[in-house]
Amino acid sequence: MLHYKDGKDVTIPVIAGQQIADWAATPVRQFAGEEKTFTTVADTVPNPQFQQGSVYRMEWGCPVDRRGVELESIEFTGNGRCVPVLMGITGIIEW
Repeated sequence: MLHYKDGKDVTIPVIAGQQIADWAATPVRQFAGEEKTFTTVADTVPNPQFQQGSVYRMEWGCPVDRRGVELESIEFTGNGRCVPVLMGITGIIEW
């Protein structure tokens, strides 16, 4: 969940099998049920224990009314089936 300085929150659901997969499994090239986000494999590297490991990147389009509001914090909650990790965050105004 994104917490903004003006007190409003935005939830970005990240669902196992829909935007996230086991990092040591065969990389998922396209998540069929994905909505409001676009997730792809950022990199797959050799791993001596699991043969390989993949890191995924997810794009999310910020709602227009939130674009000028300062972000206060990012909160991760889960159901125990996966562990999302924030490795970096970038932003652009428009494509």
